[in-house]
Amino acid sequence: MFVNSVVLFLILIIAYNPWTLNLKSEIISDIPFTVIFIAIILLYRKFNNIYSYILVGLLCGYLLSVRTIGIVLPLAFFAKTARDTIVSFIRKEKHTDEILKQNLLKLSILLILCFGIYYLLNNVIFKIPPTAIDGYFIIFSFHDLYSIILQNLVNYTELFESFFNPKNGKINFLPLITRSFVCSMILVGFIKKVYKNFDFTDFIVILYIFILLIFPCICLRYLFPLLPFFMSYAVEGFKTINFDTSTFRLTQCSAERVCKNSKTRLLSISESKHLCILQTCQDSVDIKIKTPLKAIILGSIVLIQYYAGINEIINNQNKKQEGPCTNESQAVFEYIKSQTPKDAVIAFIKPRALAFFADRKCISNNIVQMNLMLLKQKFDEAEVGYYLLYCKKKDELYSSNLESMLNPPLEKYIEESPEKISLMWSNERFKLYQKNN
Repeated sequence: MFVNSVVLFLILIIAYNPWTLNLKSEIISDIPFTVIFIAIILLYRKFNNIYSYILVGLLCGYLLSVRTIGIVLPLAFFAKTARDTIVSFIRKEKHTDEILKQNLLKLSILLILCFGIYYLLNNVIFKIPPTAIDGYFIIFSFHDLYSIILQNLVNYTELFESFFNPKNGKINFLPLITRSFVCSMILVGFIKKVYKNFDFTDFIVILYIFILLIFPCICLRYLFPLLPFFMSYAVEGFKTINFDTSTFRLTQCSAERVCKNSKTRLLSISESKHLCILQTCQDSVDIKIKTPLKAIILGSIVLIQYYAGINEIINNQNKKQEGPCTNESQAVFEYIKSQTPKDAVIAFIKPRALAFFADRKCISNNIVQMNLMLLKQKFDEAEVGYYLLYCKKKDELYSSNLESMLNPPLEKYIEESPEKISLMWSNERFKLYQKNN
């Protein structure tokens, strides 16, 4: 358990990071997903009765409807139940059969309600077509899984470090220290936590990271729900650092200390000198930096780096952000709805957003996979008839947002198929192509 001051600064560090503040200006599901995600974990850990399992199962099904990465919760339920059952058999605990029945009943309630609510929401109540559900599944490719995992490890490490590297004017040296320190503390804290008590939360973190590592698309958004857990690991790691200043006493004092257990008197050159040193040892005060003070000092060091980024956001808050609300985006949505058949399948880098605003089935592709033969095969399987490109405007400077929207493999695929694909419509930001019959 963490003291209130630590929890407060952890919340502030995540909530007021300029990246998080910019995230709030976009129409995406990450923040509500994270809130429900954490609420489910807290409910599952704190309560242990059938009513809590029913509530957790219902929320889990709703969460899975918000974002498909929510599948980590049912997987974690299954993994934890399997581990607890196996451990009880190995230890030959009493009432093993009863424990097994209870675990199976609990798991059945959770899984049936989870997938039942998911089916009810997506197929009965709202009757959501595959437009916003399977848009990303096409990009999974397991033929080069090893290289994908290695590359994702590098990319996600850099992305996570960038969360602690905001624009901060003249003190740009500070994030270089902060991000390295935080990453080190997270690693130390995770090892310490798993070694002391590997629990349900650790199951979720490991499963979540594993799914991200095999998923070809890379974005800091996907890591956002894990930030509270990473910060808790960082606190655990930070606890391993001893700030007890009494350990920095004079070496001479420690060398000439009387060993109380063996009652052995250490020899000294001068009796008076010896007595003086012993008195110094006895009178020394153990000065410790209390946990709340640690939180205030370190939290302030991190938060002060946010000033420049927050100030920039405030100054530009009246400007329309790039996204679905711009005039160019609204134009392409309206054109697609009016000029394409309702059963059209469109390839776009953000299939969920396009499916929501244009009411068409959409899919994505692996933006780091340049194998055009494999891309063509997947497009043919999905019966793609239209291709939408997000384009760089004239004289526009490159930014992280622009880079995340560009789709080099799809651009190359279109360029190399001039006889099969033709330009249908365009504006300053988008180009819509059509597959020729």
